[in-house]
Amino acid sequence: MADDQKQNGFAKRRENKKKDILAAARMLFFSSNFKDVTIAQIAKEAKVSQVSIYNFFESKENLIRLTFMEYMNESYEKLKAIVNSNFSFQEKVQKIFETSMGSAKEVTADLYATFKWDDPIIKDFQQDYAVNKAFPQIFRLLEQGRREGQISPDIDNQTFLLYIEGFSQIISKPEVANHWDSRQREQLGQLFFYGLFGKPNSQG
Repeated sequence: MADDQKQNGFAKRRENKKKDILAAARMLFFSSNFKDVTIAQIAKEAKVSQVSIYNFFESKENLIRLTFMEYMNESYEKLKAIVNSNFSFQEKVQKIFETSMGSAKEVTADLYATFKWDDPIIKDFQQDYAVNKAFPQIFRLLEQGRREGQISPDIDNQTFLLYIEGFSQIISKPEVANHWDSRQREQLGQLFFYGLFGKPNSQG
């Protein structure tokens, strides 16, 4: 019994230390960028040794991956909560737009530009995230929009995926990703959610 409690206590401290490292890394990355932040800075912020970081995460690259995955999974939970709420389609779109704009302000152009989007592990994660998390929620939202007469029944899910892909290609271009500011991100977000002639309810 005593040995079990000791092991459980050790495992809990170990898990808490990992969480502290991830939180410190995320704070530093998002206040600067992925390239300039060092393991030494993360260790100091998390109040752990650099050796502990390497023991838990093996490398800075892996720590960056896990920080990104944590951020994306948090975004998914926010999306899921909105889609599964009792709001109308228009209200849900408004809330998703506001949440997206809040997230966009966290991600600076410098942060975006220093992320390794061509990392095979990240690409696999994004594919799985889209197919198994994001798209099912989006399709559920689109179906509600059709039921409420807000989306034409002639626009199917496959066409909407092409729409998403078009925006993804735009923002992934280096000449866009490396220089866009928060104002441009907000404008693109408004175009994505409301089209050329629409606007969020908060703007009138």
